[in-house]
Amino acid sequence: MAMASSEELVRGAAGAPRPWPPLAETLGESTLRSARVRGFVEAARRHVQAVHEAGAGGVQVVDLWTRLVDHALMALFRVLAREHGLDGRPLALFALGGYGREELSPHSDLDLLVLRGEGLDPGPFVEGFLYPLWDAGLDVQAVARTLRENVEVARADSRSRSSLLEGRYLAGDPALAAAYQRQVVEGEIFGRDVRAFVEAKLEELEARRRRYGSTVYLVEPNVKEGEGGLRDIHTALWIAKVRYKVRSAAELLHKGVVPPGEVEALSLSRDFLLRVRTHLHFLAGRREDRLTYEWQDVIAPFFGYGDEGEIPGVERFLQAFYASANGVGHFTRVVIRRACAGLLPRSPLLKSPPREVLPGVRLQAGEIHLSASAVSKRPLTLLAAFEAAQVHGAELSPQALEVVRENLHLVDDRFRRDPDAVGMFLRILRNPRRVATTLMRMHDVRFLDRFIPELERIFGRVQRDLYHAYPVDVHSLFAVQELRRMARGEYGEPFPTLTRLMGEVRRQDILYLAALLHDVGKGEGRDHAERGAEIALAVGDRMGFGPEDLEYLVFLVRHHLLLSHVSQGRDLHDADLVRELAARVRDAEALKMLYLLTVADIRAVGPGAWTSWKDMLLRELYDKALEVLETGGAEQGLARERSREVEDRVREAGRGIATPEDVEAFLAGVDHPQYLLSHPLEALLGHLALFVRRGEDPVLAVRAVPAQGYTEVLLLTRDRPGLFACIAGLLAAHRINVLSAVLNTRRDGWALDALHLSSPLGGVLEDPRCARWQEDLRAVLRGEASFEGAVGGKLQRPPGLPRPRPRLPPRVALDNAASRRFTVVDLKAADRLGLLYDVSRTFASQGLTIRLAKIATNIEQVSDSFYVERVEGGKLLDPEAARTLEHALLAALAGTGSLRGVP
Repeated sequence: MAMASSEELVRGAAGAPRPWPPLAETLGESTLRSARVRGFVEAARRHVQAVHEAGAGGVQVVDLWTRLVDHALMALFRVLAREHGLDGRPLALFALGGYGREELSPHSDLDLLVLRGEGLDPGPFVEGFLYPLWDAGLDVQAVARTLRENVEVARADSRSRSSLLEGRYLAGDPALAAAYQRQVVEGEIFGRDVRAFVEAKLEELEARRRRYGSTVYLVEPNVKEGEGGLRDIHTALWIAKVRYKVRSAAELLHKGVVPPGEVEALSLSRDFLLRVRTHLHFLAGRREDRLTYEWQDVIAPFFGYGDEGEIPGVERFLQAFYASANGVGHFTRVVIRRACAGLLPRSPLLKSPPREVLPGVRLQAGEIHLSASAVSKRPLTLLAAFEAAQVHGAELSPQALEVVRENLHLVDDRFRRDPDAVGMFLRILRNPRRVATTLMRMHDVRFLDRFIPELERIFGRVQRDLYHAYPVDVHSLFAVQELRRMARGEYGEPFPTLTRLMGEVRRQDILYLAALLHDVGKGEGRDHAERGAEIALAVGDRMGFGPEDLEYLVFLVRHHLLLSHVSQGRDLHDADLVRELAARVRDAEALKMLYLLTVADIRAVGPGAWTSWKDMLLRELYDKALEVLETGGAEQGLARERSREVEDRVREAGRGIATPEDVEAFLAGVDHPQYLLSHPLEALLGHLALFVRRGEDPVLAVRAVPAQGYTEVLLLTRDRPGLFACIAGLLAAHRINVLSAVLNTRRDGWALDALHLSSPLGGVLEDPRCARWQEDLRAVLRGEASFEGAVGGKLQRPPGLPRPRPRLPPRVALDNAASRRFTVVDLKAADRLGLLYDVSRTFASQGLTIRLAKIATNIEQVSDSFYVERVEGGKLLDPEAARTLEHALLAALAGTGSLRGVP
C-alpha cells in the first residue's frame, strides 16, 4: 500500500481526533523520520494559510494549527516511546504557555514539558524527539522535569507558574498527567501563595506598560504585548484562574465574575487580534507581533478595509483594531479588579462603609456603583457618576461601567444641552484633581464622544507619520494631561514659567476644553484648525457659553498651531512679525492660554517631540509678543534711527576689542539696519571680534550651550555662490543637525553666518566630532581640499534599506507677505541625509540667496523655512520664476538618500 502524501495526511488529521494513527505509521522508519515530520509540518502550514486566506476567524486558524502540531508531536512521541522502551513507563508530554492554551500562531514557539517519573532518565528519548521538530523548522523549547521539580519551579518563579498553569496533556502516562493536575496545578498553583502570584502578575503588567506603552492607541501597536493585546487577556485569566480556581473565561461567566456580554465581547476581540497576529506571521514568514506601518498597508485590504472618501482603508482598519484592543483593556481591568477585591491590602479609605453620595450613586470599597433604575429615570446620573468618582478619588466599579455602556443611548441632544449636564461637565474640568483621568475614563467607555459627538469623528483616527505617536483623540487627551501637570506644578523646576502662567489663567476649564477640541477638525479634507474652530463654535454654542468664553474657545482651536509655526519657521527678530502676531492674539490672557496650549500640544505628540530648542524659541516669541501687548508697541521707533543708536553702542563697547578703523569697517559692511536691530549688543561684539580676524579666512568661533542643547557656531568667510550649500553638505556628511542658520552677507563681500547645531541624537556636539567637521570646512573654504573629496560618498544611502515608513508627500509654499524684505519658502518632507544640502544648492541654482534658515526636524519629518532673496536683491515676485523654483525644490525633496543628521 502506497504511503500517504503529506497533504493527504494533513487533510486527514485536520478533522480527526488526536492522536491520529496513520501519521504515526509514516514515522516508523528512523532514516526518513525527520523528512516525514518536515513534510507534514510544511504541508500543515500551507493548509492553515489557505484556510486563513479563505476568511477563517483567528480562533479557528490557531486552533487548526495547534491541532495539526498536536498530531505531529503525539505521533512522534508514540513512535519514539516504543523505540526507547518507554511504553507504560512514567513519562508524559505536556504543552505549556501559548501552545498549552491552544493559541498557537503559525510561527510561535512551542514550549514543551517532558514530565518524567523519579529516577527515569529520558535524555536519549528527548534528543530523538526534538531533532526532527527542529529540522521541520519548528521553534521548540523543551524541559524534562519530575513532579517535585515542577512544584519547586512553580514556587520560585511566577512566569513559570503561569506557564505551568496552562499545561495541557498531550501524550504518555495518563496517571502521571493526573498527578500533575493534582500536585502542580491544584496543590501548588491554586493552593499556595495566591496573593504573591497576583502581585507578581500585576508587576509584570506594569513593566509591559512601561516598555510597550500605556495606551492601546499606539500608531504601531504590539498585537501581543501592548496594552489591549493578547497578553492582557492572558494576564487577566491567569489572575482569575488562580483566584477563582477556574480553567477558562467561560467558567468566569458561570461564577459571575464577568457578565455574559463581556465574555462575548472578549471572544470577538480575541478572535480579531488572533487573526491579525496570524496574518503578521504569514506576511513576515516568522514570529512577528508588531503591527508596523509596512504591515498595516498590506493587512488593511486583506481585512476588507478599503478607502472610503477621504478616509484611507488603513485608518479604518486601525480604528477597528483599537476598538478590539479597547474591549480587551476593559475586560482586563474588570477581571483584575474583581479578582483582587478582598485579596490585596486596602487603604483605610477603601474600608469605609458604603454610602450614597448622590441619588443612584453609591461609594463602596473605594469604587463608584451606579443604579440602573436611577439612570433610566434621570440619565444625568451617568455624568454624576463620573463627577463622584473624580471628587472621591475613586474608580467606577465594573458594575457601574456596565451600566454606563448599556445606557449610552440616553446621552442624546437633550442631555447635551441640559444646563445641569453642562454645569456638571464644566465642574469636572474646573476640579483641581483628576481632570485628565476622568476624561480618559469617559473616553474609554465611549461616554465622552456621546456627550460631545463631534469627538466621534476623531476616535481612533490615526496620524500615520513618525512624529505623532498616538491617534488624534488620545493625543488630545494627553494634551489635557500635560496641562494638568502644569497646573499641579509637576513642571515647576524645569519650566517654572508654565506653572506660574497656568495658575494665572482665569478659565482653566476653557483651556482644557480647547485642548480636547484642538484637533477635532482633522480628517475634514481642509485646514483642520479652521474646521476645528467651526466645530468648537458649535460645541460652545450648544453648551450655552457666553460671548467671551466662546471667543476664547474658538480662538484657541483656530490658532493652536500659530505659535509653533511662527517660532519654528519665522524670524523672531522681525518686529513687524511680532506686532502682527500680537494684533492677532489681541490680549495677554489669550496669549497666555495659547502659549500653554502650544506647549501641551507639542509635548503630547510623543517621545522626542518636545526639545529644549523648541522651548527656547516658544518662550522668546511669547516674551516678545507679551511685551508688545503690554506696551502697545510704543517703544518701536524708526529702524534707521534705532540702528544708529546701536552703532554708537558698538563703537563705545568695541574699543577694547578692535581698532576704531576695524569698528568702522565692520559697521560700514552691514547691508541692512535689521541686522543691528535683531542682535543683542553682546552678539554684535562677538561678530566684531570675529571680523577683526578676517585675514585668516575662514574664521570660526564655536560655543557649546548645554542648557539649550545646541552648539553655536559663528563663521566668517569670503562670500561665494553656493556657500551655504557647501556648509550644509559638510555638516550632513558628519551627521550634524542644523537647527537654524542666520546668513549675513555683507556689503564688503564677507559672509558672517550664525549656526545652531546639534549632535545626531540631539544636544551639544562632542569635541572630536566638532573638530573633524571644522577641519574639513576650513580645508574646503581655503581651497586646500575639494568639496567632493571632503564629503566623498558620505551623502549616499548606506547599504541596506531601512524598513518602510509612512511619508507625507513633499510640500513647498512661497510666502511674500511674511517679511517686508524676503520671500519665505516653507518646506515639508521626509528627512534624509543631505536634504539641506540639496535644498540650499537648489536655491543657489535658481539665483537666490538664503538669508535665514529655520530648520525643524520632527522624528524624520522636516518642516523648514528659508528667507531668500534674489542675488541682485528683492523678493521673488515673478510667477513663472516662482513656479520654476517650486518644481525644482519638489524634485530636490523627493531625491534619494538616507537620513539627514541621523545615522
